[in-house]
Amino acid sequence: MANNYSCIVDKLGLYCRKYWILQFLKGSLLLITVLLGLIAAGLGIEYLFYTSVPFKIAFVSSLFFIFGLLAYRYVLTPISYLLKLRKFDRVAQAKLVSEHFPELKDHLINVVELGVLPANNALVESSILQKISELPPFSFRLYFNFRLIANAVIGFIIVMITTLTISITVPGYLLQAGYRLIHFTQEFVKPAPFRFVLNNSNLRVLKGGLLVLSVECVGEDLPSGVYVNIGGQNFVMEQEGNHYTYQLNNLQASFSFFFTDLQYVSDRYAIQVIPNPLILSYMVTVTPPGYTGLPAQRYQAVTNFSAPYGSQLAWEFDCSDVDRLILANGEQRLDSVSSDSGIFQLTSTLTKSGSYRVLLQNAEVKSKQVISFEVELMPDDFPTIDVVQLQDSTNLMRFFFKGAIADDYGFHQLQFNLRNMETDSVFNLSILPNLSQQEFYYAVNFKPLRNLGDHFSYYFTISDNDYFHHFKKATSEVFNFEFPDYQDVYNSSEELFGEVEELAGETQQMVQELKQEMADFQYRSISENLSSWDQQQFVQQISAKREQLQRTINQLINKNNQLNSLNNSYSNQRDELLEKQQQIDDLLKEIMTDELQKLFDEFNKLAQEFDQDRLNQLMKRMEFPVEDFSKQLDRNLELLKRYKIEQSLESIISEIHEVAEDEAQQAIDIDRGDLDGVREQENANRERVRELSDQLDRLRESNEELSKPMNIYPMDNEFEGIDKNYKDIDEHLGGNRRKMAKEEIGRNQQQLMNLAFSLQQMLADSQLTQNGEDIDNLKQILKNLVFLSLQQEEILNLSARLSVGDPSLNEVQNQQEFLVLQTQQVEDSLFALASRTPAVSARVSNELSKIDVSLKNTLSHFKDADFRMVLRDQQNAITAFNELALLLNEALENLEKMMANSMPGDQSCDKPGGGGKAGMGKLKDAQQSLKDQLQKMIDGLKNGEQGQLGEQVGKSLMQQEMLKQMIGEMMMDEGVGSSAKEQLRAIEQLIEQNRLDLLGKKIDDSLIRRQNLILDHLLKAEKAEQERDLDEQRESKTADQIFYSNPDSVFEYKGKENNREEDLRYNTIRMRKFYENKFRNYINQLNP
Repeated sequence: MANNYSCIVDKLGLYCRKYWILQFLKGSLLLITVLLGLIAAGLGIEYLFYTSVPFKIAFVSSLFFIFGLLAYRYVLTPISYLLKLRKFDRVAQAKLVSEHFPELKDHLINVVELGVLPANNALVESSILQKISELPPFSFRLYFNFRLIANAVIGFIIVMITTLTISITVPGYLLQAGYRLIHFTQEFVKPAPFRFVLNNSNLRVLKGGLLVLSVECVGEDLPSGVYVNIGGQNFVMEQEGNHYTYQLNNLQASFSFFFTDLQYVSDRYAIQVIPNPLILSYMVTVTPPGYTGLPAQRYQAVTNFSAPYGSQLAWEFDCSDVDRLILANGEQRLDSVSSDSGIFQLTSTLTKSGSYRVLLQNAEVKSKQVISFEVELMPDDFPTIDVVQLQDSTNLMRFFFKGAIADDYGFHQLQFNLRNMETDSVFNLSILPNLSQQEFYYAVNFKPLRNLGDHFSYYFTISDNDYFHHFKKATSEVFNFEFPDYQDVYNSSEELFGEVEELAGETQQMVQELKQEMADFQYRSISENLSSWDQQQFVQQISAKREQLQRTINQLINKNNQLNSLNNSYSNQRDELLEKQQQIDDLLKEIMTDELQKLFDEFNKLAQEFDQDRLNQLMKRMEFPVEDFSKQLDRNLELLKRYKIEQSLESIISEIHEVAEDEAQQAIDIDRGDLDGVREQENANRERVRELSDQLDRLRESNEELSKPMNIYPMDNEFEGIDKNYKDIDEHLGGNRRKMAKEEIGRNQQQLMNLAFSLQQMLADSQLTQNGEDIDNLKQILKNLVFLSLQQEEILNLSARLSVGDPSLNEVQNQQEFLVLQTQQVEDSLFALASRTPAVSARVSNELSKIDVSLKNTLSHFKDADFRMVLRDQQNAITAFNELALLLNEALENLEKMMANSMPGDQSCDKPGGGGKAGMGKLKDAQQSLKDQLQKMIDGLKNGEQGQLGEQVGKSLMQQEMLKQMIGEMMMDEGVGSSAKEQLRAIEQLIEQNRLDLLGKKIDDSLIRRQNLILDHLLKAEKAEQERDLDEQRESKTADQIFYSNPDSVFEYKGKENNREEDLRYNTIRMRKFYENKFRNYINQLNP
């Protein structure tokens, strides 16, 4: 039973495998046939109708759906059963076999069902055997044959043959239609009788940009117009022959389009709009270097700007659709720092001018240049310095400097550099670092540097505050100073003195010519009838002569000042000589008196408005002043010669001392073994001494030319002895005899010192003798002046009682004439004295002129019997005698003081300074004395005592003149303050009122009241001076301090205050480089 049942089961399995194989073959043919048929149909439809994209998508989608459905049903299912991926039990197999073999009925099913039951049941086994026996015989081979798949094969063959036939017979059916179906997402149109040829090679455009569509129609039957279809709307394209264009502006999104002539359409194209990187706004912040002092600048929407070197540039860009921003400057590239908000920031340091290109990038755009910045570098220029050097006119070794420095932004340091072979010194000067244009002043005195060398070079350096370039420097002009040796100074001094003598001679010649012209004119006026033109020509000649004379005098004064500066700078002169020098300078400056100046001024006016009477008066008034001018000129020249001799002799003495000191140095050098150097220096010293001997000889010759020569004796023996010593020294050094040479040098040094001492004593004795003689002569002249003044007063008293026809008139007139002769003798003596000593001031000459004029007018009025004018001129003469006596008394005091200072031993000396206080004390004493004298006169008048009234009035007038003179001197003193001077002016007015009352013999108590007022004003003036002295003590500075701290006072220039305002305005305004240079040049022209 088991074998029969197993056989049935095996046959069922074999049958089912064949069955599913048959189903797989049949399903595959069906699937292929159906798909091939559908594809052929789709190709036909596409070939004929050029279906749309949606249709093709639906067709392809349906094709895939049908393929999947059929494949699942007819292919995949049999395969799954064959591969036993799906379960197909025995009952199902039996049912399948029963369906194909009806004769089996249900017997086979029953057998299989019973076989599923448990096998240990005998009843089941017997039932299975019974059913097996009931089964009729059958064969599976008869069932599985070709007929089962014949229909499927026939259908496949028919569809295949049909498809191949159509493909072969219809061109483009398979390839073109198949291509269009494969590209089912692409729109294909039915070919027109012409072709749309798109000329645009790139349909990618930046967002917001524009695109010009360009299409060309190619074919036989061309359309009359072409449209571009965008979003279902047709837009007319511009036609140019077969070429059509259409401009699309401000593209914001991607889209598709095609061309059409409203009958045929082109292929569909797509325009791709890509993100466009843009800059919405930008700002540049320029931060200049801190040392410039410039504020930061912000530039918005500005592409061209300038900035100083080293400025920090900070860019900030607000961008859209930008992933990366690059700032390119040549090869240098800066990447930005971005933020989520689209803000990009970059920073850089400006070191050169150039173009900064801004490049934008995003995912679609690799590099896009949208903007370019042109940045101009403002380089920090080198500082400039201009220095003007001014040599001190009184000290040729002292120099003043005025400098102007300028820079863009300020300064770091100003230095004064001093160099020579042995030293190299730098001095820092104070400046304002942040003031870009300023002036500075400096002064240097080379006198203390004499021992450091003979030649110096010096200059100024200014460095700006540009720390990027290590503080750039500018150097001023290099100045040089060289100490002249004694011979150079001597030659220059001789040359200058020769020019002074020449100018004095020219001046004297012009004065003589003036006198001659005046005399000739007076003679012609008497002997000829001169026309008004001749007279006016003479006036013009006098005016021209005056100008020429003034120019020559100014030249004379300038040359003398140069001579004094030269001597004072390079030689140490005694105070006595310096005082004489100053006195001679004052005499030269006062040689053109105020009276003579006024007369010349009247001549100038007369040249413009001629008047014969005024001309005659001026001619008379000019006689005495011109003659006095000639005398003063001779006197000044004589004083200059005398002073030159004294000064030259002192220079010779000083040079001999220097040679002696050098001899001591040579003795030291011998010990060091430098014999060649010592021998060379000794020969040089020998020549120096020989030159000094020659100078002394020339000096003695000049001395003999003086009106009264000084006691200067020859020193030939001394110089010969010294020269012999030099000869012996040279021989000893040549023979290498050091000890003997050193001893000879020591003796020579001693002889030089003895020579210098002898010359010094000779000069001192000569000056002392002269001063003694001058003092004696001056005392005698003073006595004579007092005598003349008293004599003139007696004559005045006699003249007051004269009348016309008085028999004593001739006697009084003769007395007056005799007094004139006596006065002339005193004048000659005084002039001779004034030619030897400058202590006699130029005012003496003025008073002598007043005396001469008054006495001459007195004699003239005697002849005319004009007694009123006689009394006036006699009184003027008395006043002039008294004032002259005061001046000579002051000169006498100066001479005595000078003589006391020049004598050995302790002598009294007034303390320098305090002149105002000392003068106040003298004024109070003199005023008190005068008050007492006036009170005594008033008391005498009250008691009826009038015998000596005239003598007392004369003494009072003399004292009044003395007071007036003292007040005038104090008002001219620079040491007296302004408050004190106001009091002195009030005193001067009161004294003048008293003088007028005394002249008019009006003597009463009003004189005493005025004297009390004068004392009161004196007390106030003294108090003002005391307060001023206290203030000066608080603010006092030494001369050296003033010299070094205020060198700018030496320089005077016009319009300083206005220019300073311009300077300040310049330093507060910042301008572009071009205009800054223009303004700086303008300022420099204002401040040359």
